[in-house]
Amino acid sequence: MNIDSTQIAVILGALFAVSEALSLIPSVKSSGVFQFIFNTLKKLTGK
Repeated sequence: MNIDSTQIAVILGALFAVSEALSLIPSVKSSGVFQFIFNTLKKLTGK
């Protein structure tokens, strides 16, 4: 399966949309998908 630039753009757009939706929910500590991924990687590496 080859992924072209259009599919990558659609996936990134969807992730940003989910990120913006999460930032509107006050009870969510991690306000976005990318922040969640960053914090998870930081915990896994112990930094």
